[in-house]
Amino acid sequence: MKKITIVLSIVISIFIIACNSENNSKTDDNTIVQKTDYGSIIGSWKISKAEGTLSDANIGMLYVFMDNGNMVYGTDSAKYIVNNDEIIITINNMFDINYKYTIIENILSLKAVKSTQVFYLEKN
Repeated sequence: MKKITIVLSIVISIFIIACNSENNSKTDDNTIVQKTDYGSIIGSWKISKAEGTLSDANIGMLYVFMDNGNMVYGTDSAKYIVNNDEIIITINNMFDINYKYTIIENILSLKAVKSTQVFYLEKN
């Protein structure tokens, strides 16, 4: 009975590890990026409307999300992770900005979790 329990535990452990590794990938610098639905966000998006903090300064800015967890916003670059309904953007490997997001047709809405900032971006 102990052998069956040990074998069963090993099989379950292998299954869990295998499933976990399918949902993650590593970028060129070995940063783990959780894969979720990158497909819908990949591409170029231009801010057409903004509300809250620094809203006017961001109108017209282009965000480009790549399929490897890298992004460009304006003339700067960052890393991002899509996690369910949230995008976490890491700037200069120093700080994170968390946004709740939705995509309806060709409009990406980014609502900052810790401020009043809201961006509406149109797919380019």
